[in-house]
Amino acid sequence: MKLMSVLEKYNLVEKTDNEVLPEDITTAPISVATEEQPAPTMPSPLPEPEEKVVVQAPRYTANLSLEEIYSHYHLSAASSTDTIFMLEGLLAALPESLTEEVLKDTVKNIITVSHLNLEGLLKDGEERLQALHALIKDYTAYTREEIATYREQIAELTASINQLQEKIKGKELLLKGQDTIIQEETARIEKIVSFFKK
Repeated sequence: MKLMSVLEKYNLVEKTDNEVLPEDITTAPISVATEEQPAPTMPSPLPEPEEKVVVQAPRYTANLSLEEIYSHYHLSAASSTDTIFMLEGLLAALPESLTEEVLKDTVKNIITVSHLNLEGLLKDGEERLQALHALIKDYTAYTREEIATYREQIAELTASINQLQEKIKGKELLLKGQDTIIQEETARIEKIVSFFKK
């Protein structure tokens, strides 16, 4: 069953052979791991926004994966039990036929029985949103600045190309003028030489 596999994935319950039917999902007892295994705990809360550590934006030369972004902002891996994504996994494992209220209450009960902190998980989600917004803001600013620099360079190079094109035209006219002078003089001399060699 999807729910049990999700709970087992996060080590929130012991693996059992008893199958729970979907219609019994809200009343089925949950077998919580009772071995000498410390209950998962939330990490110490991060500093309040006004005390937030400023993270130096890196040079962006490629797209960053979500793992790289979260690591850059010192956030846990998405597969961890103390992240917002655990709630997503639990919601996905429950039957879609349940009402929103029943879904919410069921997940809250699972979180409570598992000794986790719902507020901490939601705070993790808010911190991830802040990190994603900050990243795309920095990424956009940095990339647009680079694009502006490239456009300036293109404008400078275009101006240089235009100047060189004008110089080429001038040299071509110069060459044409010199060639005309030489051809006229050559024809004049050849005419005289040819006259006396007949």
